[in-house]
Amino acid sequence: DADAAFLIAPETGGLLESITGIVEACGKLVLGSSTAGIKAAGDKTLTYRLLKASGIPTPRTLRLRPTDDPASVGQELGYPVVVKPIDGVGCHSVFIARRQSELEQKIAAARQEAQGATLIAQVYIDGVAASVSLLTDGSRSLPLTLNLQEISGRSRLRYHGGSVPFDHPLRALAFRRAEEVVRAIPGLRGYVGIDLVLTDHDAVVIEVNP
Repeated sequence: DADAAFLIAPETGGLLESITGIVEACGKLVLGSSTAGIKAAGDKTLTYRLLKASGIPTPRTLRLRPTDDPASVGQELGYPVVVKPIDGVGCHSVFIARRQSELEQKIAAARQEAQGATLIAQVYIDGVAASVSLLTDGSRSLPLTLNLQEISGRSRLRYHGGSVPFDHPLRALAFRRAEEVVRAIPGLRGYVGIDLVLTDHDAVVIEVNP
């Protein structure tokens, strides 16, 4: 009986994508991203490829296979290396290896905690953790707020919430980066969150929350 649905769910395990597909199959309006947009944003390696293709600053990202040699991964990316699930949210199972001797241990810890999840390795970007909240129709975007992310930990990251509003000299650049992300990933609509790290001179996109 509903004309439209506004869905709130994590993208972990394809949950948001699957329930969005149910609403789309009913021919009803989804007040949010399409299944295609959710799939792209929920796969951090696919997000990385789309952002890189559009020239948007983002850390180099590799999908970790069971046969991959941690030493080779560390040599390719350099240290520190972030290890996390390919579709994780809220800093779940996010570890940092700061030297080669730690990387194998961090991969094992992430695999044990995120049972069955595919893992990625990512270049660590030093700076201020932030996010942009915006509304979009898929082409036009209206950035709403820049938010400070309260993240702690040296070898394992934990998310404690955020502070809004957040004033930062790179606020305008962060807003522009978020708008670029929407254009780079087809199917993002409605309320979208863009996680970034604000460095001394740039706003580097880490991941997208559809």
